[in-house]
Amino acid sequence: MNTDINFIDYFSLYGPFAVLFVSLFYWTLKTYTHREELYRKEIIALRKECEEQDKRHHEMLSTFFDKYNILIDKLDNIEAKLDERRGGSKR
Repeated sequence: MNTDINFIDYFSLYGPFAVLFVSLFYWTLKTYTHREELYRKEIIALRKECEEQDKRHHEMLSTFFDKYNILIDKLDNIEAKLDERRGGSKR
């Protein structure tokens, strides 16, 4: 009978803490899984946003490149005309 009392005393003392520990552990794992899913969704959204920004930046740089080429061509034409005038006036 003494053994039964020690056994009951042991579980009455530590049983609630064991139940509390297991329930808190389960709750932590459940919230961790939910939080991890949210993080994954947010990372996917951020990657998609970055890809869209990269596309916009590439389009903008392509436009600037085209404008730059037009400007360089016009400057080359002006320089060629000036060279022709300089060459013609020296003769």
